[in-house]
Amino acid sequence: MQIDRGIPIPSAGGGTEYPFDIMEVGDSFALPQEQANAVRLAIWRLKTTHPELVFTTRTYDNQIRTWRVA
Repeated sequence: MQIDRGIPIPSAGGGTEYPFDIMEVGDSFALPQEQANAVRLAIWRLKTTHPELVFTTRTYDNQIRTWRVA
């Protein structure tokens, strides 16, 4: 078995398809209503590592809209 040294460990991921990391307070985005559970789950996961980021979701114009509130 070959042993390699000096190979950096890749990021574990944890990325998201949602723009949470670039949103400022007051920003929002809309998605089809069918994605409501997925975006809520992504917010819940984000809160475990970034509790300072606060988001809320509401049904708006037959879509799910997510706002950054803090």
